[in-house]
This record gives sequence, structure tokens and C-alpha cells, in this order.
Amino acid sequence: MESDREYFCFMFTFKDAINDLSVEDKLAIYEAITDYAFFEKIPELDSPMARMAWKFIEPVLKLSWVRFRAKKGKSKSNQNGIKTKSKHDMNKNKNKDKNKDIETCEETSQSLSFSPKEVEHGDYMNRFFPSVQKLKEPLTLDQFVKLCDEYGEEAVKDKLSAMENDKKLSAKYKSAYLTLRNWLKRDKK
Repeated sequence: MESDREYFCFMFTFKDAINDLSVEDKLAIYEAITDYAFFEKIPELDSPMARMAWKFIEPVLKLSWVRFRAKKGKSKSNQNGIKTKSKHDMNKNKNKDKNKDIETCEETSQSLSFSPKEVEHGDYMNRFFPSVQKLKEPLTLDQFVKLCDEYGEEAVKDKLSAMENDKKLSAKYKSAYLTLRNWLKRDKK
């Protein structure tokens, strides 16, 4: 099995979430983390304690996949008329880019970690999608749950990332919910 990813950030919150588990559960979680981080394989955990720990770890890993795909898409994409780098240029800067990625990973590790309380109350929206939440009508937790039920959590988070990266978001849109719903409907067709 081969992965597109060469590395991922292992957050302190991961260790904190599994610190008091049994040795068997720790091993299961470590395997789950690496399988998901490299292959996006959803684990089947037998232990209730391991499943609970996974609930705190999974959102961070999901976000890392969204960011990885966005970054990978930018470097390859030529759909918008943007010239991509030649293989020679890419190889020339490979080590430089790898070091930059590691630094970025370390810099963002603080912003990627969040407590169960933040997830529970939906505060992660403000941390990970601040531009979306700065719209005149930000996305509420109830609206987020409703869209996830209708379109799936991954599709909603992908569109939220796209909205967050839209430089003219606040100039063009006022309602996060209506904009997100329209973008999701458009892609579903």
C-alpha cells in the first residue's frame, strides 16, 4: 500500500487523549492514527475507550487531509490558467519545500489542536473558518449539523475550506449558511 503523504503532524493532544488508555487501546489508536493519516482508512475500534479517544483525534486528522488536498491541488492545478512548475524546478526545490512544510506543520500545530469542549460547542468554526464566521450571518452549529446530515460532513468541510480561501468572500456574500448550501447544491448537480 502506497500513500501520497510522506509525513503528518502528530499533535500533543493526540498523546493527551490516549495517555490513560490501556496498552492494547494505545496500540489500536496509534495504528488508527497512522492508517488514517497516511491512507485515510477509518478504524474499526472494539474498545469504547479507544472509540472515545478517536472522536477527539479524528477531526484534526480530517482537517489535515482537507489541507493536504488543497495544497496538492494548488501545486498541480492548471485549470485556472496558472502555470505549474516543471519537474526540474520541483526537484530542485524539493528539500526546500519539504523543510517549509515541516515548519508550517509545526507552526500550525497550535492552531490545529482543540479541546473536546471546543468541538462540543462548535468553537472550531471560529478557529478553522474565521472568514466564514466573519460574514454578516455566520454559520451556526445547528445549520452546520443540518448541512452535514443532508450532504455529508466531508463535503460540508471541503466547501467550508473553499469558502475560507475565497479572497472576496465577505464582499460577495453575507450569509454563510445560504452560500454554503448553494455551493453544495451546485456541486451535487
